Amino acid sequence: MKKIKDFIITSGEIIVTVIVGVVFIVDVIMSIVLMSTMGFFIGAGFFVMVLIGLILAVFVLYILLDIRDNLKQLNEKTTK
Repeated sequence: MKKIKDFIITSGEIIVTVIVGVVFIVDVIMSIVLMSTMGFFIGAGFFVMVLIGLILAVFVLYILLDIRDNLKQLNEKTTK
């Protein structure tokens, strides 16, 4: 279990970037489907809402990754 945790922590930015790409592609596809079946404004609204949610979620994740990196650097400086 520790190996999985270490892998996720060390490659956090790559994982976040891949997830963002996949969610964006799914969002575009779902928006096009909604635009063709339920109407343009429903599809466009869905696209905008998911995009805003995605941006906010990624913002929080990158802040957490930066906090972790800064704490790690601070810990290294204080232990020397």
